[in-house]
Amino acid sequence: MRIKYKCNQDLKPMDLQMLILALGQAQESGETIFFSDTTEIVIGEKIPSKLKKDPTARMTIVDDVIRFLNEKTGKRYSSKAAANQKLILARINEGATLEDFKTVIENKVRSWKGDHYWDKYLRPSTLFQASKFEGYLNERSQKTEEQSGFDELQNLMETKRQ
Repeated sequence: MRIKYKCNQDLKPMDLQMLILALGQAQESGETIFFSDTTEIVIGEKIPSKLKKDPTARMTIVDDVIRFLNEKTGKRYSSKAAANQKLILARINEGATLEDFKTVIENKVRSWKGDHYWDKYLRPSTLFQASKFEGYLNERSQKTEEQSGFDELQNLMETKRQ
């Protein structure tokens, strides 16, 4: 269950009642409760057991994600920065894997790197934000679509030659 709310905004009485009921039910059933980027409360969604039991594994993923981002962008973000850790750990809590982070980074580097306007957004605060991450993850690469169109054209030309 996800309960969304806006930062710096009081919950309405009905939302508060729903939250209290949901938290009580989650506690009784032993479900996990996460506060994600202070914009939503996630109840009952599973963290991979390896990561739940091993905080070192979680931090290793944070290190790997930031290292990969820096390699692809040529920038120097720190895996020690609390803001970067918070964003990445929130996505891990939602079930994101290292491969998911790499896919997001590769998709956006392909789209934005070298672009005068968009290059500055190749940063953790944009790429890993709750409202954007899933969209970036599921984005189809424009180059992949162009390449498949090129491949179809090339195959058609080869067929006509034969």
